[in-house]
Amino acid sequence: MEENNLQVLKFDAILIPQPYESWEKRDDKYVWYGTNNLYPNFILSLYNGSPIHSSIVNSKASYIIGNGLQDLNGILVDVRVNPGDKISEFINKIVKDYLIFNCFAVEVVYNAFCKPIEYHYVPVHHIRLNNSKTKFWVSESWRLHQRPVIYDRYKPGSTDTISKIFFFDGYNPTEHRVYPNPEYSNAIKAIQTDIDIREFNLNNIQNHFSPSTIITFFRGSNVSEEIKRQTLRLITESYTGAEGKKVIVDFQDPTQPSADVKPIAANDWDKAYLQISLNC
Repeated sequence: MEENNLQVLKFDAILIPQPYESWEKRDDKYVWYGTNNLYPNFILSLYNGSPIHSSIVNSKASYIIGNGLQDLNGILVDVRVNPGDKISEFINKIVKDYLIFNCFAVEVVYNAFCKPIEYHYVPVHHIRLNNSKTKFWVSESWRLHQRPVIYDRYKPGSTDTISKIFFFDGYNPTEHRVYPNPEYSNAIKAIQTDIDIREFNLNNIQNHFSPSTIITFFRGSNVSEEIKRQTLRLITESYTGAEGKKVIVDFQDPTQPSADVKPIAANDWDKAYLQISLNC
């Protein structure tokens, strides 16, 4: 009985990063956010990578901010909350963080009399919390393992001059105890699909991932490598490019004397894209 040479190839499923939280018994250690502690970076990449998603977030921010902060007389208030930010710029930052991460953070700076004098926006993806949400570890790059600065949580009536973190997180039903889920968490796969389709199209155009023609030169195994390179260069310069066809040049050695040109089917990508758009 002949040996069965049939092999089944199993392709791994695409794994979307999950908002995993590490379990810390001690309250003086921060809780990891994601299996690699970089889940906020993934959330931020969705905003930066999907034009549809970012447009929705930006539009919601515009509606929330409206005409800016005004006093009772309708006069625009645009004082500085720190040397670098006016209150309009400050609000724009924390509103966008809230819409992206479902939380925002502010560093409160005190004077010598324990009174708040400055408020600094702190990017959410720089922050990690402990179990009780009373301490904050702030690092400019968790990916590069830069040493974090530790803050206590802000409470009214501070008795010292050490800066604190004011942290506000919205509610969205979740099994996690420390970090909030974004309101759009059930749409993350759709957002990632939108990003992947755009990347696929860009690679298709710029890197010629989908060849449209195969040119086979028979008796080509006796041709020198220099002749093959010259032939490929001439064909490439003449028939490929941004507006040209994509080809594969194949040198074979059967008995047929002439070159064979075969088109490659487009696999109905237009129908595939249409189906994807209907399912998303």
